[in-house]
Amino acid sequence: MDEMLSQTAIETVPELPEGMPVPSLSVVYIPQLGFHVTMPLEEASDLEARGPNDDWDRMFVTDTHAYFKNNKMRTMDQELGDLWAIICGIEIEISHGLAQRVLEREDFLVKASELCGELDSLLALAHGAHEYKLTRPRMVDDNVIDVKAGRHLIQEMTVPSYVANDAFLVGGDGPKGEDVARDDAAPEHPNMLLLTGPNYSGKSVFLKQVALIAYMAQVGSFVPAERATLGITDKIMTRITTRETVSRGQSSFMIDLQQISWALKAFTHRSLLVIDEFGKGTDNCDGAGLCAGLIHYLLTRGSMAPKVLASTHFHEIFEQGFVSEQSPGLGLRQMEVQVRHKNRARRGIGDHNSEVTYLYNVRPGRSKLSYGAQCAAMNGIPSAIVERACEVGELAMAGEDLVSICASVSPDEMADLQDAEAVSRAFLELDLDALTPDEVANFKGILDELISSSSGYTRTDTGSGTDLPATPA
Repeated sequence: MDEMLSQTAIETVPELPEGMPVPSLSVVYIPQLGFHVTMPLEEASDLEARGPNDDWDRMFVTDTHAYFKNNKMRTMDQELGDLWAIICGIEIEISHGLAQRVLEREDFLVKASELCGELDSLLALAHGAHEYKLTRPRMVDDNVIDVKAGRHLIQEMTVPSYVANDAFLVGGDGPKGEDVARDDAAPEHPNMLLLTGPNYSGKSVFLKQVALIAYMAQVGSFVPAERATLGITDKIMTRITTRETVSRGQSSFMIDLQQISWALKAFTHRSLLVIDEFGKGTDNCDGAGLCAGLIHYLLTRGSMAPKVLASTHFHEIFEQGFVSEQSPGLGLRQMEVQVRHKNRARRGIGDHNSEVTYLYNVRPGRSKLSYGAQCAAMNGIPSAIVERACEVGELAMAGEDLVSICASVSPDEMADLQDAEAVSRAFLELDLDALTPDEVANFKGILDELISSSSGYTRTDTGSGTDLPATPA
């Protein structure tokens, strides 16, 4: 069309009045308005002043151009018509016809789309199974999770080598009348694995690993394990990550409580609960109490007991007898570490200089320390802070009264307080009204002498010109 419009513009130039300079004339097509001759306003005014042919009519103007119609433009309107409207009409007609053809085969196309999606998913799962050395899980009717040498796929891709670990959980048998405690549950067949261990030892990764294996098996995928036997899991509910946002107006601890509350209302004996360090974010006593209460509640659900993976740093709930290590259905696990003590006289929480080597092995038993001070030292926390943390931690573990200890003062601090009291009393005994003008002018020297004579400080040069004793009187 551009070539046609350019050629038409050339053919229109001879129709201009004689003697008129050739204007910047062009022919344009405007949808619904048709074809027009257009030129700048100044040249259009010159054209009208010279008197154009009778068939020239000015249709409208803009800020910069005037638009005209002549017989040539009217002929093009009649012969070519409103091209934009014609094109739009054809597009609508084609689209409508295509839609009708598609609707005639709707069932076939929907089924084909579903099959293609299913095939694509199966191919992706097959490719992943081959690429990442996954194995086929054995799905059974029993309410069990039995994983041999399980791995966390994403974590495995980020480290040079990954330590695989086993997991075994047995849920309740389902509703069979009143719930009773599982007194016959053996530690070898727990419905709860409670994981303890130092910071950075891999507890959270292990919890997520087992949950991901259960999820992958449930959707029909091979799993990252040497062997896996799993029953049907109807829900996987977690308290792992707290996603805070100012728009919700809720604290992280409140969000944790809401997650646990929802899980306790919704779980069945076929559910898997993953609870990572519940109770943090509030007072240590309240947090430990909530954690102990939650563990006891989940262990006493009888035939409705869910499968539970949990971790905690609240060692006191065991040491003070709130949770028995022999509780039916409880399987204690710990993350294995090696500790090389540099100070053999201060083994335990007070030895912050000890070297902790993480082995990432899940072993039976319970860890008694979290090695938080060592982790702080490894991550660049100043040694003075770590030393103080170790001192307070040792006192707390020994049952000492931290308030009275922290309020007590050392001999050096007591000496400083006595010196300060002596200086204050000496100043209050000064008769300021009896000072001479010279003494007032040299009041700083008087204060220096007062401090030196009333305390243990030694002043050798005050800069005031006043001779003072080199040692306290």
